[in-house]
Amino acid sequence: MILRYGPLRRLVMHTALAALLGTGLTALPTVSGTAEAAAVPTHGVWGSYLAGRHAQRVRDYPAAIEFLGRSLRDDPGNLDVLRQLFLLTVAEGQIDYALTLAPQVLEAAQTEPLPAMVLLLDRFHAGAYQETLDRLAAEEAYGLNQIVMPFVQAWAQAAVGRREEALALMAADAAPEGLGSLYAVNRGLLLEYLGDAAAAEAEYKATLASAGGSDQQPFAVTDALAALYERQGRADEARALYEAYAEATESRRMIEAAVARLDGDGTPTPNRATPDAAISDLFFSVASSLSQEGNEIFSYVFSRLAVFLDPGNGLALALLAQNLAAQEREEDAIAVYAQVPLSSPMGFSARLSMADAMNGLDQVDEAIAALEELAATYPDDYVPLASVGDYLRGQERYEEALDAYERAFARVPEIKHEHWSLLYYRGIALERTGNWERAEKDFLAALDFEPNQPFVLNYLGYSWVEQGIHLEEAKQMIETAVEERPRDGFIVDSLGWVLYKLGDYEGAVPHLERAVELEPGDAVINDHLGDAFWRVGRRTEARYQWNRAMELDPDEELAATLEAKLTDGLPDGPTVD
Repeated sequence: MILRYGPLRRLVMHTALAALLGTGLTALPTVSGTAEAAAVPTHGVWGSYLAGRHAQRVRDYPAAIEFLGRSLRDDPGNLDVLRQLFLLTVAEGQIDYALTLAPQVLEAAQTEPLPAMVLLLDRFHAGAYQETLDRLAAEEAYGLNQIVMPFVQAWAQAAVGRREEALALMAADAAPEGLGSLYAVNRGLLLEYLGDAAAAEAEYKATLASAGGSDQQPFAVTDALAALYERQGRADEARALYEAYAEATESRRMIEAAVARLDGDGTPTPNRATPDAAISDLFFSVASSLSQEGNEIFSYVFSRLAVFLDPGNGLALALLAQNLAAQEREEDAIAVYAQVPLSSPMGFSARLSMADAMNGLDQVDEAIAALEELAATYPDDYVPLASVGDYLRGQERYEEALDAYERAFARVPEIKHEHWSLLYYRGIALERTGNWERAEKDFLAALDFEPNQPFVLNYLGYSWVEQGIHLEEAKQMIETAVEERPRDGFIVDSLGWVLYKLGDYEGAVPHLERAVELEPGDAVINDHLGDAFWRVGRRTEARYQWNRAMELDPDEELAATLEAKLTDGLPDGPTVD
């Protein structure tokens, strides 16, 4: 799940990020794994420091905070430890701890942007708007603060009743290059907050018009204008706006919650025209852009700050969970995904991602339960049931998977291109449960939509080969699949196996050897190579491959076949000398 919500221009972000990272708060190493913190020696300041850095490297940030905190207590003047500890406390949402560290960082390095930002946001979030303005007037902004602080200042000015000053800060001609859309959204939100709904509507409409259509427009503007319409009782106009966005972007996912609300599900109309909500959305937008730039740790930091300002911000929560999942902290990600309100534009997708994380932890039944609940909440959407089928198929529970796929198709009024994968996966479930005639139809229907789809070509072609039918056509299909995915060992194996079935044993050998190189741990592929070796007279190598296949946990049927081959070889047949 990649979140896009009005991203900042790459040039702006590169410049600001370089400034932010150039002052000591460096991005952390990203080595996958989970720290076994207790196993790292922590004797003295250096032991704690090394344990903390190790925990950072494996992304165990809570353990890193513990160890670096110990190190700082033993060596309070160590600026490097102080900086890293501060960054981690913000990233982990330990804002109270971060607030005790921020003044210490600034005392040693006055130009650090993030500590100044956190101290300011604490005052802003507490409603101390005049104090916020006083701090802004007294301090120079560095790094990314130069981009975000005008927004904070504008909302603080509005909160103390200074309309003209607030709007001037968000004026179109004040916007840096690439930030025009964000400035326009905030002008509209400010006007709503200040009680001028007509002017806010005009601002939103002008922004939509300048974007050249909904497909080019950040969702924020559509959502803000539609929500304004809802609060004014103009539900039909709100619905039309959401539907236009969905049609232009060819996706209904972001508008699912809004449509359900308009249909009367009882969810209150959201209002992002408040200081905390608006700045939370700004920080989410920054975090989303940083994520797209590949800067994991600072995307994580800014998504945390967005949630600090507005704990119910579904977009920020979803991105925070995405960052946790990227750190391979699936349990933490699941907990955050569960907090994303279904009424959020990301509520539906967050539940899907939560189920994916559960499935990744082998919590299959829990994942299925979550998806079934989602399917009941959205009775017209086939995706949750399709995912149920996928998880069950992954468990080789093919009868149950088929039932889930059938229920998913019952929600599809017309099969279109987007459903090719659903046809493919149902076809697998049908083939596995012995209904080949229907399975073949599904595979062929999927190929009607995606003629060169390598997985479908391979599955159908291999199935024909195993049945000894349509061998030449199967060969052509699998050759196309190999061209599309030349490093997929299973597809390369299929090509070797169809050649074997056609009697071209010499031609089959190099493909099957290549398949074993690509997938050395697959019993079936090793078995196939053994058969080909036998047929070309390489009997010793054939027995070696069959023995190898026996070591790779074959299923009962294959194990019995291998034992027979190792005892008697293959039945008589044409063999190349």
